[in-house]
Amino acid sequence: MDLKQMLFSMLAGSTASLSYFVVSFCLDHYINYNLSTLIGLMVDAIIDFILQELVFMRKIVLQKYIVIKFIIGQGIFIGFNGALFSYLESFIRENKNKKYKLLILRVLLNFVLFVLILFPIRKYFIYNTKRFFM
Repeated sequence: MDLKQMLFSMLAGSTASLSYFVVSFCLDHYINYNLSTLIGLMVDAIIDFILQELVFMRKIVLQKYIVIKFIIGQGIFIGFNGALFSYLESFIRENKNKKYKLLILRVLLNFVLFVLILFPIRKYFIYNTKRFFM
């Protein structure tokens, strides 16, 4: 794996993830935790697409096969993230610190899933120039 590219992708993803954390944390006060997580992840995905294009392509290029693969990759990431969040959230007791514990859970899930799932998908599937898929 290209460590420099991974670090830039992680930095770009972290920047986009800040929007996820802020949106979800703010919405937690008004709507269901799982719905606020989903909305936050969707906002994150839009911002992340733009930034990842810059990391892997060096410019924003809206190529159909890349957009489709990005949507597939984000779907896998959001699916794992949402499912794990919903499962683990049920173990957090309801108290005045629950919203902060949820924020910590979201940060930890994002980091672990980035390293294990998202970066390899981006590197070897979405932005693979050999085009084994699509």
